[in-house]
Amino acid sequence: MGVRRLVRVMGVRRLVRVMGVRRLVRVMGVRRLVRVMGVRRLVRVMGEGYGGVRRLVRVMGVRRLVRVMGVRRLVRVMGVRRLVRVMGVRRLVRVMGVRRLVWVMGVRRLVRVMGVRRLVRVMGVRRLVRVMGVRRLVRVMGVRRLVRVMGVRRLVRVMGVRRLVRVMGVRRLVRVMG
Repeated sequence: MGVRRLVRVMGVRRLVRVMGVRRLVRVMGVRRLVRVMGVRRLVRVMGEGYGGVRRLVRVMGVRRLVRVMGVRRLVRVMGVRRLVRVMGVRRLVRVMGVRRLVWVMGVRRLVRVMGVRRLVRVMGVRRLVRVMGVRRLVRVMGVRRLVRVMGVRRLVRVMGVRRLVRVMGVRRLVRVMG
């Protein structure tokens, strides 16, 4: 009968109820299903399960999926760790922008998932400082770690000495810088 016609006659939800999404995907392929139904509908029907979304990511690309679903929803469905594993952090940062990623996940979680070094490598320190603020960055990472990752010179260049002294205190700064 042709799937399009079947979808038109029965409606997708009914078709899904009768056949199940897996079978429908197996028969039609996801691309065709996306073309017939549209992504929003497909995501709604597939119940936003992780397996479904992962498959959709593979077929459609993340940008399109993010555009359709929104990042928060995607994060809610998959969890951040999984999303990072599927997409990679660079791609996630490129798609969403760091501010949005920080806003969705919170910095602590982002640091926990990616590690600071990777976060610094992906974003650059200046951007990280701009997004988070130095105090927060120091609170999340600790000064020693921040100094180890960035080096003192770079930290001073980014923050300025006054700000660094205000955040860390002189004793701590002297101890860290040796």
